[in-house]
Amino acid sequence: CDWSSDVCSSDLVQSLDFSNVRMVGGDLDPEQVESLMQSEKALHEVCSTLAEDRGPTIVFCPTVAVAQAYNAVMNVRYRRGRSAVLWADSEDDEREQVGKQLANGDIDYVFNVDLYTEGFDVPHLERVVWAAPTASLVRYTQGCGRVFRTHPSLRDELTGERSEAAARRLLIEQSPKPIGKIVTYYPQNCKHQLCDPIDIL
Repeated sequence: CDWSSDVCSSDLVQSLDFSNVRMVGGDLDPEQVESLMQSEKALHEVCSTLAEDRGPTIVFCPTVAVAQAYNAVMNVRYRRGRSAVLWADSEDDEREQVGKQLANGDIDYVFNVDLYTEGFDVPHLERVVWAAPTASLVRYTQGCGRVFRTHPSLRDELTGERSEAAARRLLIEQSPKPIGKIVTYYPQNCKHQLCDPIDIL
């Protein structure tokens, strides 16, 4: 990731005001965030811009209710049949099926809640989206890490010493997945420090 504006972007959601959202356990209060994120204006602001992107995308949501709302709006209004929703209680066979659909290009978006974080490898992924802000750097970094995997065709190619970094970068640039994108949606007002792609550096 070269952190250019076309790779990492921050989208302001004008209809969201988080000025009264409090912190709970090191992150924004999920109940307050859920209430604000389910407003019709916010749902359409996020989904309308998200629908402009194509390709395998994992969307991180704050709660199951918000993930389901995004999925419903996306499937009905913007990209019919191109998204799915998963969370911790989703059955294993459903997770497997959705994962295959994302890999095969049958869907473009998986709205998820605390599922595709640490230890989940999706090498074909093109984009990670934070559809609700977070103040947890650990959570944010783990989620963004899903898009840092190189294309599977390079698995045995990216070896060597540090001195060969330029050659490795060239291989990545010429691969079917030259970059991974991070998109983060922010409220127009928040009193807490929210995570941004630059924090990962």
